[in-house]
Amino acid sequence: MQNCTPNGTVVNGVWYPPPGYRNVSDGQEWVDKAYLCTIRRFAKGQAEVMTRRIEPLTYKRYAESAACGGLISLRTKKDRQVLSDEQKAQESFLASVRRSKKAVRFGVKAIGADHLLTLTYRSPEGQEMSDFERLKADWKEFCRLVRKGLPACGDLPARAGLNEWRFVAIPEFQDNGAYHLHVAIVGRQDINFLRRCWYKALGASQDAKGADTPGQVDVKGPSKRWGSRTQNWKPSNLSSYMVKYLHKTFEHTVHAKGSKRYWAGRTNEKPEVVKYWLKAQEYVDAVIETHMLFRHEVMESEGKMWASSGYDAIWFSG
Repeated sequence: MQNCTPNGTVVNGVWYPPPGYRNVSDGQEWVDKAYLCTIRRFAKGQAEVMTRRIEPLTYKRYAESAACGGLISLRTKKDRQVLSDEQKAQESFLASVRRSKKAVRFGVKAIGADHLLTLTYRSPEGQEMSDFERLKADWKEFCRLVRKGLPACGDLPARAGLNEWRFVAIPEFQDNGAYHLHVAIVGRQDINFLRRCWYKALGASQDAKGADTPGQVDVKGPSKRWGSRTQNWKPSNLSSYMVKYLHKTFEHTVHAKGSKRYWAGRTNEKPEVVKYWLKAQEYVDAVIETHMLFRHEVMESEGKMWASSGYDAIWFSG
């Protein structure tokens, strides 16, 4: 279904800009444009709209990049500061946190996750499970069991595995020194099956009960702050809830170089990415235009907004 309006074209519920907006890939000049808008369309109608101010020197490099068909650094040698080893380590740490937060946020939205599991350990007071390498090994075994399935055990029947189990998982380092896991998943799950897998992954019998259970798997619904008191999350709210734990976990995680602080199931769901040059020349106009793009993408009033203190970036999510 296509509906043409003065403000653009709506095709099957997706808004496309009117003439005057310039797609970055259309080969046109950039010289009269100040703000570049990137739209990412995810599953279940989720979207992120990000606008950045492009400085004059950067215009030239965008043009050079398009001409050569590759990427060109937007920083010159003069732009780069001489950093101490400590400053380099801190800059690398913060960049790693940002990359992981972005990957988790995109991952949750890409699969349309709407439920949250919490996987915990049962430990005597003072002997909390604080071994990150063990956490990774236990999680890997848990995922293997979920996909493979379980044999019968006592009164419990055999259970087929979930070959297409989709998830995004992050560890949380708690104030008492213990780890547990938050897992974003799609749809309602057989919680008893997941508990059996977790018990077995931790070395206990899958039919363990009471004090014999080595840990627990619980379903956590969103509180009023995160949207509602049902067990169904909006993917945008769930992604925000997940990433807030990452920075704390990064600071307390000793790991080999290149080891991830999050895990995601195999999935081919990737957002559709479109970029446009906005008409706006001033920051206020760019905010209004970006919000208009966001409203046409998400088609609802709820959403999150962030703007940089330097008046050079605007972000909407919903």
